Amino acid sequence: MKSNMKSVKRESSSKLKFRHYHLQDPELVKFRELKMKMEGLPKKRKEQRNGLLAHYNMRVERDLGVGVAALRRIPCSCDDCMTQLSLKNVTERYASSVTCKYWSLFEGLNDWKLVKLVADGTADLIAEEICRAKSTVLHGIATSVAERIEDGLFGAFLTNDPDSDGYYVVQWTSDPYTLQESIELEEYDPPLHLEAGELVCEARYLNKVPRARQWYTAPTTNLPTTVRLQQVIDPMLELLEISPANKLPNNCDKRACERLQARKISNESHEELIEEIHRRECLDFDEEHGQEEEESSDDDESEQESERTSDSSSSDNEEVQQ
Repeated sequence: MKSNMKSVKRESSSKLKFRHYHLQDPELVKFRELKMKMEGLPKKRKEQRNGLLAHYNMRVERDLGVGVAALRRIPCSCDDCMTQLSLKNVTERYASSVTCKYWSLFEGLNDWKLVKLVADGTADLIAEEICRAKSTVLHGIATSVAERIEDGLFGAFLTNDPDSDGYYVVQWTSDPYTLQESIELEEYDPPLHLEAGELVCEARYLNKVPRARQWYTAPTTNLPTTVRLQQVIDPMLELLEISPANKLPNNCDKRACERLQARKISNESHEELIEEIHRRECLDFDEEHGQEEEESSDDDESEQESERTSDSSSSDNEEVQQ
């Protein structure tokens, strides 16, 4: 936007030469009916105007988890604040900004506050929208995972198996692909139903080494499986080979491990997998496959039965009239 003549000189010397405004079409916004409310913003006595509109710096990221956001009143890009935001540990990343260059001026106004977004409304009314929203997020996760999988590399996916660490380790044996028709995977207990359109990948299981925590070997007999990419928590899992710096435990069968070329998940990678499992918990929901089809089929049969009854009644009436 430019003035006609009044501020031409000032505008020509301005660093900002052009502004482009994007108009959002409300009809293209997903889940418009799903209202959220914010919880966790600290309240102080006699403090006013400390709500969402009082915070000008907002961040959401994978490490915070779904439905969690970090807020602060004043954004700061000093070297110390930027260094803090680059820390690997998420708790330290959003800790008090006492090292900030301008701490004496802000006095905590640029500290981060973690808040949680929860659905606002009657459970029955929002349940379907929440499930749709979770399904959309999981589809996005599957798409991102599919872009990173490479044939021959390793990965990990979620499981409820009590004998596991919360995940299975596999080696990818194909490129990701989209199912063209619905299938039932009988190797899972209970069997896993996948609808057409799901992103999946072929893989083979790795075996846990007895008495060797986080060590795995290739199976002596091939154990193929089809992995649903929504369940993958690390599509490029790094497994460390046996080396002087990565020795096998003394209480395991070292000869068998060396023969099978055992590999280990590092402690850091294991912790990251557990953290990702916890982040995924909020995306759990019960999927109902086939129920709608059965209900639709039942409705169709009812309609057909009604039509037959109606036709029969009409025919009887015609005979009576005759």
